[in-house]
Amino acid sequence: MKKNIALFISIIALIFLILSLRITINKDDNNDNSKLNGNVISEGIYGYDLETENLSVNGVTCKNNEIYYLLMDVIDEYNGIYNYKLKKIDIHENKVTELQSLENINSSCSLEDENIYCLNNQEFTVYDLNFDKLFYYASEEENSTANYIPYKDIYIKLENKEISLIRNNKAEPYRSIDTDINLYYENYFVTNDNTYINLVDDEGNYYLYNINEETITNINQKSYFKYENGFVFYDDISFQIYNLQNDNLIEYTNNFQKNYYYTGTLDGKNTMLCLYDIIENKLLIENLESSTLQEIDSNLFSNDNPIANLNFEDNYLYIYVLQDKNNFYVVNMDELNVPSINAQEYTDEMLSNISNTINNIKETYDININIKENAVIEFPDFSAEVLLNNELILESLNKIETILAKYDQVFFESFYNNGFNGLNIYLTGSLTPSDYETQAANPAAYSLIFKGEYMIVIDLNQPNIEELLCHELLHNLEFNLNNQGIYPFKNWSSYNPSDFYYDNSYTSNSKFNYTLMEKDINNVYFIDYYSHTYETEDRARVFESICSCNEDSKINDYPNLYAKGLYLKEEITKYYPNLNNTGLFNSLN
Repeated sequence: MKKNIALFISIIALIFLILSLRITINKDDNNDNSKLNGNVISEGIYGYDLETENLSVNGVTCKNNEIYYLLMDVIDEYNGIYNYKLKKIDIHENKVTELQSLENINSSCSLEDENIYCLNNQEFTVYDLNFDKLFYYASEEENSTANYIPYKDIYIKLENKEISLIRNNKAEPYRSIDTDINLYYENYFVTNDNTYINLVDDEGNYYLYNINEETITNINQKSYFKYENGFVFYDDISFQIYNLQNDNLIEYTNNFQKNYYYTGTLDGKNTMLCLYDIIENKLLIENLESSTLQEIDSNLFSNDNPIANLNFEDNYLYIYVLQDKNNFYVVNMDELNVPSINAQEYTDEMLSNISNTINNIKETYDININIKENAVIEFPDFSAEVLLNNELILESLNKIETILAKYDQVFFESFYNNGFNGLNIYLTGSLTPSDYETQAANPAAYSLIFKGEYMIVIDLNQPNIEELLCHELLHNLEFNLNNQGIYPFKNWSSYNPSDFYYDNSYTSNSKFNYTLMEKDINNVYFIDYYSHTYETEDRARVFESICSCNEDSKINDYPNLYAKGLYLKEEITKYYPNLNNTGLFNSLN
């Protein structure tokens, strides 16, 4: 009987244990700390209300799945008095907690990494996330232009290229950055026993200065962002990842082939690269291990404001939108439902599109397009850099097609008359004149006849490809007619003010105005000062304002420019009557 009672008690205990275990499991399931608890924006993307009370956000940092942010309240703007609050939000609980505050501070403060930096005309103060004071320095000079940078267990003062160590509230001269190049402070990165200073020269090239070793490295790149382990420098060809924690350099191909990202980040394992393309307003994410690409439409986060900060922690991408005070976004990369594209397939597709577009232009208009190495020949009066950016080339080709479609095939066939080899367009990088005394210092495009070809050379780094092409097409139209003994526009000067004469120079400074800067629209005869250089340039500047838009050219609002536009149309269609039946002059009212 005792054995039966013992067995019964054991069974009851086992049942209670199982029930207890089930309750515990269910409880844990309902409080899964691996789940994000923000508002679902899209699959894998969550939004969080920062509860900013309509105050300015002066810095955001992410730590242990929590978002810290510093709020600023202006108390007395004239005297520079502010109140500051530090808040945090847990991305799993979606709970906002107010941590600490500072009141009536006569400094501009910002949150960066895990510190709060406050600076006014003379004082520099560093606080931790509890607003405990970590460092204080009062300069003897007001309005100092110095930058304060952490180095080992102290701070240094960098002014121009002079470094001082700050100890006991005194700045002790330490060393100079040994270079004749004009360099300006941009950023810094701190390791356990060293600091690297990111500097930039007058041309926008970056340099890394190693304080311990007193060495300076020319990066030969003009774009960068800071990440968890150092800096990423890049152009449209490659990413150079300087892992300063491990003191190594890794280089990857830039499969996106762009160099105008607004901001970016890289995870600590050097596997996930994220970039914000401010032009197309989308996030570009590349898995560097699998060479796969993803694109996220940034309108999911904001239609009006660009993304200001990106940061990876664990497998989460943190996103803060500029001037969007109340919202913060977190992407769970494991849940993100955005198709991945193989990087090689992405590149192959783009190359195929480029080739097809060039072939289509050749077949439709009998125009030869030259790109990359084939576009850079020994031009007679200038030199050109090779441009390899496939995306920029494709984008430019699409713009070129829209302009060419405003002409007809007869027009382009005329460039083969008299033994010439047609119209040839060369798409290059930056253009440099051989003679700065007579040529424009920063040309965007050239037109010339060379080796039996009508040539248009365009720097694709320029934003106004359509206007440039229209401009150069008019030059080539005139070349073409002149080679047939035809000299149109004989009455052009009658459309100018009676006291005006052209400079007949690209480097002289005209004494005339009569441009769009005039307040009286009846005094406007020219687009800008470049129109004063030569009669042909004046015509080309007016023509580009007609040809590059589909309706309502800006010259319609200026009687004298409008008259020039009508005269251009009259003369051009006299010799190319078919152009009356295209959309070339649709923008003239």
